[in-house]
Amino acid sequence: MRSPRCSRTVSRKSLRNSVLLIPFILVVPVAVPAQIEHETQVIALRDYFEVSISVNGADPDLLFGNLAEGLTARLEYAVRVSHPRNPPLSLFGSRLLSEYRVIYHARWDPFRDRYTISTQDGGLFTFRDEAALWRFFFTLPHYRIPWQGIGAGDPATPSRYQVDTQVVYEPVVFVPGLSILSVFLPHARQSSLWERSYLEEPR
Repeated sequence: MRSPRCSRTVSRKSLRNSVLLIPFILVVPVAVPAQIEHETQVIALRDYFEVSISVNGADPDLLFGNLAEGLTARLEYAVRVSHPRNPPLSLFGSRLLSEYRVIYHARWDPFRDRYTISTQDGGLFTFRDEAALWRFFFTLPHYRIPWQGIGAGDPATPSRYQVDTQVVYEPVVFVPGLSILSVFLPHARQSSLWERSYLEEPR
């Protein structure tokens, strides 16, 4: 014999109430770490320009505590190069020319008995002490971008360029299936605000 319709209605109503409670559960306050900040310096040279970035605000105890437990940390430097548009086209933002990303993965290697940093292009660097790793990990010095790489050198194009930079820091890198945890845990991903610089191509 079928269950009465009212029982189904109550079941759906209960389910609906449970669903409505989910947003309230998700907004329960969690410990939020201080967001990182970064500083950018851009220098124009004859054949290329250099972008240097230094990061501040990361928690050393959190980083080295995670590395000591065998976890991996990740840092991504993003550099966007654009042409500023003149009014009224400036309403649509700048015209993106190229984007560059430098990615570091830091970990403790028990076999080498050293800290290591690997890069997205296959580079590997080793460090004996925490101070050396910290300086390397949170600094991107003299990153060179050739003028030819962004289509510069044409007298018909503007010689003024816009450079936007940002840093994204993950004290713990989760496997894809567990990446949702980074939203709720105190060592969540941290992103600095975009910082804008301008430079002139030497002609």
